[in-house]
Amino acid sequence: MFDFGRAVENAARAGRAEIGDLYIGVAPCVLTGPLQKFLQLYRCALPDVEIRCFEGEDASQILALREHRIDVAVGYADLGGDAGVRVMPLWHEPLYLALPKQHLLARRRFVTWRQFENQNIVVRGWTRVPRAYKELARRLPENMCVIHHLVSSETLLGLVAAGFGFAVVVESATDVEYPGVTFRPIKEPDATVAVVAAWLDERDNPVKVKFIAELRVFAEKCRRKAI
Repeated sequence: MFDFGRAVENAARAGRAEIGDLYIGVAPCVLTGPLQKFLQLYRCALPDVEIRCFEGEDASQILALREHRIDVAVGYADLGGDAGVRVMPLWHEPLYLALPKQHLLARRRFVTWRQFENQNIVVRGWTRVPRAYKELARRLPENMCVIHHLVSSETLLGLVAAGFGFAVVVESATDVEYPGVTFRPIKEPDATVAVVAAWLDERDNPVKVKFIAELRVFAEKCRRKAI
């Protein structure tokens, strides 16, 4: 039998964004950083919001936004710049060097950009070079070799362990232990990368609007703690 009272209550809860569906695009590794803590808090506060995640590079996330396959994307610098896409800065992640455990630099507590000289740097291959990588490349010494591999983040660190070269990763990626790989912080004033959220400039989903508002408050708290 149709429960009119329950239908009215569900409609009211939907209007308050307490119930509904939310599709989130995430860049590789971003879910092991502050975003993980935010999602834990969000799910505790709003357990009836069904969250689905889509992992992809920034370019694929923008496409997913435009095709309305996701509501919000969280990633790095390349999420900005497209017409009709709103972008909100969230926080900065420190950069680390991933290197084989047996390498001489693994004995140091931290590394600097100068210690990248004459080294191989392995990076994930892309159909186009992201702006975040271009910004990183400006900080690295010219006399180093960048080698692209069409692999996942986990496989890239496997290549590091096998001696193919170093990799630059965000701090979130260091929370997971990889056999044969160690991580050292890069002690430089510019050794960070910005994490941002992006969405289409449409108020088509009350759950999305509330999620962005809560994420904005959480990000502000993260930035205050970092000061």
